[in-house]
Amino acid sequence: MNPLTVLIPTHNEEANLPACLDSVRWADEIFIVDSFSTDRTLAIARNHGARVVQHEYSSHAAQRNWAIPQARHEWILLLDADERVTPALQEEIQTLLQTAPPKKAYQICRRTFYFGRELKHGGFSHDWVTRLFHRDAGEIEEWGFHGEMKLPFTPGRLHGRLLHYTCRTIEDYFSRFQLYTTGQAQLLFRKNKRAGFSHLVLRPAWRFFQLYILKRGFLDGWLGLLICTLSGFYVFTKYMKLWLLQQGEAQDHASQS
Repeated sequence: MNPLTVLIPTHNEEANLPACLDSVRWADEIFIVDSFSTDRTLAIARNHGARVVQHEYSSHAAQRNWAIPQARHEWILLLDADERVTPALQEEIQTLLQTAPPKKAYQICRRTFYFGRELKHGGFSHDWVTRLFHRDAGEIEEWGFHGEMKLPFTPGRLHGRLLHYTCRTIEDYFSRFQLYTTGQAQLLFRKNKRAGFSHLVLRPAWRFFQLYILKRGFLDGWLGLLICTLSGFYVFTKYMKLWLLQQGEAQDHASQS
């Protein structure tokens, strides 16, 4: 059987980490790469027998690309602390790794929960992410806030699900909202992207329409309306922050000329 490393990047995840670790006790190695947490994250990880290394955070993609070669085993299951491996997914992964897997990377579909309730529509029930892979399969590139694995081939797909318990409270949502929109605006700015009228007006409206109407987010009731509205506002805020970065750059150039 091919041994497996479960890789979990962390920062102040004491509320989420215990359940995540409990769901992967079966792994050959649990590897925590922590960006200098100030809560009980490290103690919880060590109490669960995880190997812990601290590394300064610069971006999600950079942190994961640094961590992957440090894994003790060639096959890696990459998790966030707010995710859980279901028993069905565990069994499927263990069966797959008993022989040489036909693919070097596999996507897993997530069931997403907001404020303790599952979203079954609006595109949230078909959230495929590349999480099981051979460490030589490819690297994670800067795309969005979390990054995305760049592969020279089409990955396989597993049937088992990940449970994704994101944003348990509205305070938690807006804490992440602030962090993620700022990070994405800065990334777009570094890539010389620019925000205009369509980004600030049309794209937020299209995002809401796409999730709420085309992908039937309305079937999730009030929670669907809330999340689809917040998703549109997320797009607006991201591009507004990019526009403000542009204005600051223009003012700097004007003052220097």
